[in-house]
Amino acid sequence: MTDDDAHDAHDASDTGTTIQYSVNAEEASVPSILLIGGGHVFDLSEQLRLRMNAFEPDVLALELDDLRFTALMEERTRKEAGEGKEGQPKRRIPLTVRILSRAQKRIADMFGNMAGSEMLAAYDIAKEREIPVAFIDLDARIIYRRLLGGMSRWEKIKLFFGALGGLFIRKKRVEAEMQRYQESPEAFLNDLERTFPGARKVLIDDRNIIMSKRIITLGERFDRIAVLVGDGHVPGISELISSLDLEVVRLSELRSVTPNEAVRHSEPKTRTPREKTKR
Repeated sequence: MTDDDAHDAHDASDTGTTIQYSVNAEEASVPSILLIGGGHVFDLSEQLRLRMNAFEPDVLALELDDLRFTALMEERTRKEAGEGKEGQPKRRIPLTVRILSRAQKRIADMFGNMAGSEMLAAYDIAKEREIPVAFIDLDARIIYRRLLGGMSRWEKIKLFFGALGGLFIRKKRVEAEMQRYQESPEAFLNDLERTFPGARKVLIDDRNIIMSKRIITLGERFDRIAVLVGDGHVPGISELISSLDLEVVRLSELRSVTPNEAVRHSEPKTRTPREKTKR
């Protein structure tokens, strides 16, 4: 069994609807969590800086794994160098996933941004604040395997043609869909479950459990944890870690503040990040 297979087998057993944080009241305190919902295609750098400066986290947790973080960093380097197409091979990534990724990048371009750049913006802010960064998502290769194995043939066909449609979607339609989502995120996710039940389970529900457990593990070491995930993960993770001291910021709230407003109100504080001491 490879390391990836062992990891896959371990995380596949994660089940349940609530994850409890167990502490000895005499030795530890319940950690404070700032759970932020991002959008993956918007420039939220200043809004994130405002929230993180106000919260003063000891650690930042991101909805990433090493593979995707490396890919994002390489893409940013290429863009800064004025280079065009990606250089890494795609043969191990399913075609539908590649099309979805390209559609996401196209939408990000509509908003003058790079897909996933809010993750890198948060990472940069953490480095400026000299706090550690933890990647809490499942390995992308495991997600791809589960996605292919978790959908019916009909669902795969619908997802493939839906992904193709994303390559031609107009900005006005994107804004309308975003408005619909922000008005009722739960209804949007329920629609996703009706149309793509297998994909919803793999891409949303299962990852919520894994990321929640990793947030709780971080809570054993750190008092204040800032977490940035896609906004669609926020309701599920909020429920799973409800036993913690939780503050939630949704994507709509982030986008309601303009970058200029965020800059005016964002003043870094001087609290020293620290890990919990063990007794």
